[in-house]
Amino acid sequence: QSRASKKSYFLMKDGKMTHRHVDDLKPFSFGDSTLEDSEVNPEILKKARAYLGRIPKHFDIQYPNLHSKLEDDWKGKKIWIGYPGTSMLEPTVRKLKLRRFKTAYVVIPEVSFEKWYQQLEGIRSASWFGVEPHDEDGNKFWVDSQGRPHADPPITWWIVKIVGSG
Repeated sequence: QSRASKKSYFLMKDGKMTHRHVDDLKPFSFGDSTLEDSEVNPEILKKARAYLGRIPKHFDIQYPNLHSKLEDDWKGKKIWIGYPGTSMLEPTVRKLKLRRFKTAYVVIPEVSFEKWYQQLEGIRSASWFGVEPHDEDGNKFWVDSQGRPHADPPITWWIVKIVGSG
């Protein structure tokens, strides 16, 4: 059987190591449809202040989860970008790297093996605050519009603040 790629990985399960081909990996999802109506828990935002500084109550541009518009002009603006969605993470990070805004906050999942994530890590003017799936205070990262815990994906979520160039 021919393969389109030679990339492979090793998997350790039950004390046995197996060699697998990258084609065997299944696509994954962060539950985009579930997160569309979710908001970052206000308690998480309070905790984030210690790491990110004061978070504005009002933004010049505010995008809810899965609804960012990269064609908008961000120059001189304070921006909140809710989780952009799996397909929009890479283009969003590309625009954030340009730093053509005053300040931007973006909500992202921790997937350090992705190129966009590594690029975001390389922005020197970025500050990060993350919440692991089982936060010691019991605060869930996501809540619904009524403030009730909602969507509990087993991954660390980050609020990233980037200071722009204007």
